Amino acid sequence: SVDLERILYARCRTVEQMYDLIAGLDEYHAESKLCLVIVDSIWAPFRDAYPDLHSLPERQANLGKVLHWLQRLAAFSRSAQ
Repeated sequence: SVDLERILYARCRTVEQMYDLIAGLDEYHAESKLCLVIVDSIWAPFRDAYPDLHSLPERQANLGKVLHWLQRLAAFSRSAQ
């Protein structure tokens, strides 16, 4: 049987929404024992927020920040098992 309470669905259309969601995953994980996070189209909000080449360094830095948060959550999840 599938425990549907452990499944979280969220759609992020902006980088700010993605930051807010990922920042809230720590708390959500602590409450529900979240064990799988699937990120579909992580690039799309960044492409929309930083459309030109002048913003490439900022886009890469912010994308790296999000990826670091996800890695940290994954490492925390593995250590809590």
